[in-house]
Amino acid sequence: MGQTRKTEYYLDLRTDYGFKRVFGENPEILKNLLNEFLHEVIGRKITDVVYLQTEVLGFSNKEKRIIFDLYCEDQIMNRMIVEMQRAEQEYYESRMLYYMGRSISKSVKRGDLKYRMQKTISMHLLDYKSVWFENTDELVRTIQLKDDKNKIFSEKVAIVLVNLCNFASRKKTIELPSLRHKWVYLLKNMQKMTLKDEAKETDPIFKRLYEESRLSNLNEEEMEEYKKSVLEYEDVQNAIECACNRSEASGEASGEASGEARGEARGEANAKRAIIAQMLENGLSVPIIIKLTGLSEDEVQSLS
Repeated sequence: MGQTRKTEYYLDLRTDYGFKRVFGENPEILKNLLNEFLHEVIGRKITDVVYLQTEVLGFSNKEKRIIFDLYCEDQIMNRMIVEMQRAEQEYYESRMLYYMGRSISKSVKRGDLKYRMQKTISMHLLDYKSVWFENTDELVRTIQLKDDKNKIFSEKVAIVLVNLCNFASRKKTIELPSLRHKWVYLLKNMQKMTLKDEAKETDPIFKRLYEESRLSNLNEEEMEEYKKSVLEYEDVQNAIECACNRSEASGEASGEASGEARGEARGEANAKRAIIAQMLENGLSVPIIIKLTGLSEDEVQSLS
């Protein structure tokens, strides 16, 4: 989308700019979102949210720095990582664990021999068809550390995956059976909502969500920043679609000539190259590509 269309009144909450502006600057909205999806894991209601620094440097110059989309803690010091993930990544599960590990290590004070760490919950809003939700209409999957008898080993960590793809289409009329469904639907479709939808809204927190998501709130500079974020989002989606098509063709051709396994491996490599090449062609910087793909800087440079 080169320019914001006249029919659009609200931010696309799946974009980096839209998500951080609405949920990173409005603790009341964020608090309600977290309560809806994390209540069962936390075991109590969140009454207060404090934002934490999103950039965490490595312990040394050789260690990888990380940047959370949102990083916060509640009134009893539970730490929460919130990520809007727009595309599938080969090593995304490993990244989840690494981010959580860094949060946990930062919560233990020097000299604390009892390892009194804060609980860390990592919530991921998945805007793609994840393998975790194949052949199911579930909205949420919770991953905890358990033994082979299903007994929880530690309550200090949990990962919560939220599926945004069950409500992909914007419909004139839609029945949403729960608040969870409504959150998921609006996270996916806010940019398609209308002023009539806002006028019909009666829930105070969702009325606030509409108000804070209005494009009319943005000044000229902010609008340009938002448009850039939209282009980045669309470039990612287009690159993935293009790469998948090339990967299938390359994998089939290589498979016929050299065997299925070799063809699939070559197809995956070609898919990565195609994604990175298209991102670079569309003006995305290397740091943004690293964040979107989960690849290291060396990997991006080698594939570009």
